[in-house]
Amino acid sequence: MDICRIGLIGAGNVGRRHAQVLGSFPDVHLAGITDVVPEAAAALARDVGCRPFPGTGELLSAGLDAVYVCVPPFAHGAPEAVVLSAGVPLFVEKPLAATAETAERVGVQVAAAGVLTAVGHHWRYLKVVERARRLLDGRAVRLVGGTWLDKVPPVGWWPVRDRLRRSAFLLRCAWAIALMRYRS
Repeated sequence: MDICRIGLIGAGNVGRRHAQVLGSFPDVHLAGITDVVPEAAAALARDVGCRPFPGTGELLSAGLDAVYVCVPPFAHGAPEAVVLSAGVPLFVEKPLAATAETAERVGVQVAAAGVLTAVGHHWRYLKVVERARRLLDGRAVRLVGGTWLDKVPPVGWWPVRDRLRRSAFLLRCAWAIALMRYRS
C-alpha cells in the first residue's frame, strides 16, 4: 500500500480535527505540524504522534506528498504561497481567505503551480445535497433562506479588531454559498 505523507499548517481546532481524521486512514502518514504558536504545534503533534516543525519551510523539507492548510481566514495567503511555490499539492480549509484580493492572489498562484488543490467544501457530498440537486434540477431558485444554529467558535482570534464581522460572515456562509453554487 502506498502511504501519502501529509503536513499540516495550523494546530487550532480545525487543524486538530483534520489531524485526527487523517490519522485514522491506513494509507496516510501525518508527517508533521507547524503553527505560528510553536507550543500549539508541539501539543497537537504529541497528541497525534507526529513531529512539530518550527515553520512551513521546515515542514516542507520533510518530503511531503501534500499539505493541509488549516489557518484562520485572516491568515490565508502566505502559507498557500509557500506550499505552492514548492510545487506541493494542498488542501485549504475554508474559507479560502478573508478578502477577495487574497483569494484571487492564491488562485493565480494555484494556476501557476499546476498542482492538485482542493478547498474543504465537503457538505456537497452529503446524500441530502444530491437529493436537493435532483429535486431542483431544471427549476429556477428565487429565494434561499438559512439560519445559523450554532455558537460562535471558541477561538481567541474571533473577536479581534474588525475580523468579527468579516470572519463571522465568511465562516457561517461559506458552506451555504458553496452549496448554492454547486447546485447550479
